[in-house]
Amino acid sequence: MGVREEKLEALGFAVDAAPKAAGLYDPVVIVGNTFTMSGSVPIDGGQPQFVGKVPSGVSVDDAKRAAALCAANLLRVFIRDVGPLDRIERIVKITGFVNSEPTFSEQHVVMNGASQLLLDVL
Repeated sequence: MGVREEKLEALGFAVDAAPKAAGLYDPVVIVGNTFTMSGSVPIDGGQPQFVGKVPSGVSVDDAKRAAALCAANLLRVFIRDVGPLDRIERIVKITGFVNSEPTFSEQHVVMNGASQLLLDVL
């Protein structure tokens, strides 16, 4: 296990707990030296986590944890399907969808949960 995988585990995300694909698609597609990953939802142990709209059903803090879980799941899938995280040189783009009330305008704060996890691990 490499340093990045150890960091992921230290944050509470077992590297061998990658979620299974929910449909007929490739979770990771590699073209040359670039890879693209399918989306991720906040699933842990096969069970949905943080279900509901922000902020009425899920707090902003919990939504940030959900975003971090999604990022961790993507890293877990990468490890399972591609290999060690040290193969990742740079994250070019993250697209996030936040299940939120129409009046909620802090989606970027929620997505910081994913960004922070990636900064902490990579």
